[in-house]
Amino acid sequence: MVEQYSIYAFQFNIIICFGLPAFFILYLLITRQRAMKPVFVGALVFIVSQLLLRIPIMNSISQTEFILNISKDPWLYALYLGLSAALFEEIGRLLGFTFALKKNRFWIDAFAFGVGHASAEAISLVGITNINNYLIAEAINNGTADTILASIPKEQADLIVAQLLDAQFFNIILGGIERVFTLFIHIGLTILVLRTVKKKNPIYLILAIILHTLINMAVVILPQVYGYEIYEVEIYLAGVAVVFYFFIVFSRRLIDPKLKKKEKKKKTKTEPVLIENKTGSRLIEMDEEPEIKTEKPQDVIILGQNDFLSDVINNSEKVKDEEIKAEPEEIKENLEIETKTEISTEVSEKDMNSDLHKIETEETEIEETEKIEIYENENKGIPE
Repeated sequence: MVEQYSIYAFQFNIIICFGLPAFFILYLLITRQRAMKPVFVGALVFIVSQLLLRIPIMNSISQTEFILNISKDPWLYALYLGLSAALFEEIGRLLGFTFALKKNRFWIDAFAFGVGHASAEAISLVGITNINNYLIAEAINNGTADTILASIPKEQADLIVAQLLDAQFFNIILGGIERVFTLFIHIGLTILVLRTVKKKNPIYLILAIILHTLINMAVVILPQVYGYEIYEVEIYLAGVAVVFYFFIVFSRRLIDPKLKKKEKKKKTKTEPVLIENKTGSRLIEMDEEPEIKTEKPQDVIILGQNDFLSDVINNSEKVKDEEIKAEPEEIKENLEIETKTEISTEVSEKDMNSDLHKIETEETEIEETEKIEIYENENKGIPE
């Protein structure tokens, strides 16, 4: 009987190998529809370079004396596997961008290309394999394994059954997690190849081939030469994926140098301004300097007018421009001067009003005295 946890691990790998590509492709379909072409080109490059060319060629020469001798030395065999994969895949990426993606050579296109390439690899090499293992494991537990494996030789069928019976949950699930790491690696290598196409400099292609070869060699050498466990190899791949992740993030400016960052408005605090008015004085804090919007003066063509009128118009426009370009400090000084003049005018008005009041009172006093004198003159000589 195959352990139930092993069956769960197969199911997990199937979800990763099919769900992860579906997530990224759906994201690109919603946000970057123009990037769908690089996705399909990247998947096609993997199918042609690996499934149709490299793997059939390697299978056809696997029993030759040269390959058999190489396989005895783990270092040479790791170099053979790693370099062959790097040459086929990186040259395939180069041809894809050169001929199929002449108008898709931005950072997002390299990202989408890598997604398509990694998705095709995850589905064809790992996803379908885990579906077969899951179905055979269920058949073993149901007692119908002989029916499913009847089409293959008995020795090979027995080997598959033995491997599934000995499979461990942890080792199985690492195969699906590895697809996440390889996704970032493929995207990073694709960015290097695109850099080669844009700059027409083969150094980036050579760098991508070398990195691809070294990464694949380590996966073979670490367990065979140094006895590393599977989880230790996956930790190594996780570290490589982290490095490629940061490279992917910071390479956007490298691939798209004309991409401008959105500049945030900086708020600058200025000294508070003292404003005096009728009700009193108060402080106003100006957090931001006043924005002065200037409009480009339109060219005015006046027909039938002399040069003197045009000079007057031009001079008036220059005066307006000089007023608009005034600095915030000058605006503050003008504001203070205006407030002071307003206060002085108010004081002068009060003084004038008081003087008028005095004059009116004096006139009324004179009128009263005159009335009294007239009354006294009229009543002279009249007995009481």
